[in-house]
Amino acid sequence: FFLIRTLWRRSTRPVRETTTTTTTTARASASPCAASPSSRNLARNSIRAEAKGRLSKRSSSSLFKNLALNASSSSTSSSRGFFVVPSAAKGFLKELQELREESGGGFGGATSTSSSNTKGSKKLDFTLPLSILHYPNPKLRAKNTVVTVFDDKLAELAKGMFKVMYETDGIGLAAPQVGLNVQVMVFNPTGEASVPEEEVVLVNPRILNRSKGQTLFEEGCLSLPNIHGDIKRPKAVTLEAQDLSGKKMRHSLEGLEARIFLHEFDHLDGKLFPDRMAPQVFETVKSDLLAMEKQFEKENPGVKYVKY
Repeated sequence: FFLIRTLWRRSTRPVRETTTTTTTTARASASPCAASPSSRNLARNSIRAEAKGRLSKRSSSSLFKNLALNASSSSTSSSRGFFVVPSAAKGFLKELQELREESGGGFGGATSTSSSNTKGSKKLDFTLPLSILHYPNPKLRAKNTVVTVFDDKLAELAKGMFKVMYETDGIGLAAPQVGLNVQVMVFNPTGEASVPEEEVVLVNPRILNRSKGQTLFEEGCLSLPNIHGDIKRPKAVTLEAQDLSGKKMRHSLEGLEARIFLHEFDHLDGKLFPDRMAPQVFETVKSDLLAMEKQFEKENPGVKYVKY
């Protein structure tokens, strides 16, 4: 995403996974764009089934139960913003220069907060239904304010974010992606609106620790459609955040959930997943990014934005 969002893998072929003490690399044998619609559906179903099985084993004290939207605000939610590829498919995009910083602290490193944080958010102003902003919309790089008012409007925003996330086939979404520059993210590892108990809303999140061990996985993003690539991220992360009522909590995430969170956290920091791509990976998507820039300039003459 992050998030965020990550592209579902379009292949059902088995993945060869190589593990070292610090890095796990997942690879699919076919391009995600090459598979037929039927195989894409099979891949998605297998991923979601795996996620559901894994999540169903969580204890009642898990983050997903603690942070789930209450029934009144989540029962009709449906929206993803970060696509992710299953264990039976490929993985995520991009490696950033700051990767060294992320991996150096380990569990026990310095606390990390979003550099995009500003003093406090004003009253939320948005119109439903929400829609996804695409690169290079300047709001994707703008500073995101800390949320200070925890009211029905905030819950309405989260609900609207889930809705557009599911409709666009994501598993995570950050507020800047729908045009609101505030520190809010939502995700559901199952990618299913029918599993609202796994919906997570994080307000004003901050990172306390990241693992030294990393995984390489292919990512994609709702704000950068049809762009995907491999990205290294920490296997696990410890975070602190607030829920929709303003209650603070701390939890540790690992695997898919950690990756989703980190992808979406990047959005709250004004970063996009191509920022984290290794140079050779970035070259494979550069032309697509430039094409998006040209299209944006054509549709929004005179609007300034950050270019790649």
